[in-house]
Amino acid sequence: MCILQSRRGRISDADPCPTIAALRPGGAAQNSDQLTPCDRVLSVNGISTTRMRPDEVTSILDSIEGNTVMEVEYSLPSYASQNSLCVTSQVTEVTIERIDGSLGITLRGGYMPEHPHMSRPLIITHVRPNGPAHRYFCIYLGLHKPK
Repeated sequence: MCILQSRRGRISDADPCPTIAALRPGGAAQNSDQLTPCDRVLSVNGISTTRMRPDEVTSILDSIEGNTVMEVEYSLPSYASQNSLCVTSQVTEVTIERIDGSLGITLRGGYMPEHPHMSRPLIITHVRPNGPAHRYFCIYLGLHKPK
């Protein structure tokens, strides 16, 4: 499903979680638009991976038939505050046809009702090469999704 990198890819030595280095082109993980490189893998199908070596996590992933549920942790990109005077807004309406139920983008952020102060705008963090959104030149990384 994905290639996991070793300790070098971790945010710090105190971070024991394996980190996604790359996704197999055309594989299920890449086509899901749910995972991106640098995501930290916390568990696979309920099995904690926080102290596992990358090859152990890869072995678990390779042995699973059918659907896989992965718990991942990721950092949200920084953004300018909506109260900042330097923010310029632009609204563009784009129609994208889904292919196999996917738009070919990974969105991060969103509203957290239990922690409103932690809510962030939805931001496109990945556009899958040759995916539906990739065909439209006005879709790009860092684009904020309108409310």
